[in-house]
Amino acid sequence: MRRNKGSKGHRTEFYELSAKDWGLIKSDLKSFFRKLMLLNLNIIMTAREKVRYKAGSFMVPDGQTFDGEKSLPYLVDSVIRTYRDKDGEFLCEVIKDRTGTLPQEDFPTEHLVGFLTKNAIHRKSNPVKQISEKQISTLNELLSDFDPLAITKSLAVYNVERLEELSHNQAETIIAKCLSASNK
Repeated sequence: MRRNKGSKGHRTEFYELSAKDWGLIKSDLKSFFRKLMLLNLNIIMTAREKVRYKAGSFMVPDGQTFDGEKSLPYLVDSVIRTYRDKDGEFLCEVIKDRTGTLPQEDFPTEHLVGFLTKNAIHRKSNPVKQISEKQISTLNELLSDFDPLAITKSLAVYNVERLEELSHNQAETIIAKCLSASNK
């Protein structure tokens, strides 16, 4: 993790995180998740459960939710909550399933491995193609006349900080926009 060196006392033993530090942490976490999703693998993530509080009320419980980055469910294909019912049996609840292979009703956790290995893990992964050297040089040429701050702000729309972090499709989109703007 990078530490915000602009804050007072960043070298002290009792350093407290500031709002700027949290921005860096969230940026690093998003970058990590983005790189994780680019892997040519099927990824299984786990999270602890925490109390969800009712919106607009102070500390009024409203069920359970995962304890993690808020955008996490948008990144994954399936979200499965495991819990213990009133009889003490461990069950799985499917909260989200893009694969369409998991049952809609709750099921015992013993069946979870079967569902995952049979239906999800054996499917082919669909890796995201990274930006090519040719695309990087094309973008550097097209963006040479632009203000670096404007470029940084534009890259933030794609959740990246540098051209090298773009996907192939994102780079194609930016190149097309630049060429379209230069023809006008």
